[in-house]
Amino acid sequence: GLSTSFPQAVAARLVAGCLNGNAGIARAAMREMTTEETRAHGFGLMSLAYGVGFFLGTNIGGLLAQPAELVPSLLAGSLLDRFPYLLPCAIATSGGLLSLLL
Repeated sequence: GLSTSFPQAVAARLVAGCLNGNAGIARAAMREMTTEETRAHGFGLMSLAYGVGFFLGTNIGGLLAQPAELVPSLLAGSLLDRFPYLLPCAIATSGGLLSLLL
């Protein structure tokens, strides 16, 4: 959201991807929380949640991107005008922080 060039955005995404170990931890937790009989169902639900999240996340992020172009009278010259992808990134970050606290 705060990147000013494409290489900077790619580098930030690369670092974020290298530091993200949620998928492995989620699979291990799913294995520990389910019995042998319900494990396939649990992993199926986890795959469904990932798919729905990828679909909804990209659509919501696209709707929230470049808010200064949608409401120029309110956001012209603001931080959201300078960094048009800050709002979807900030909302995604707040969701991650909320899940960390819960």
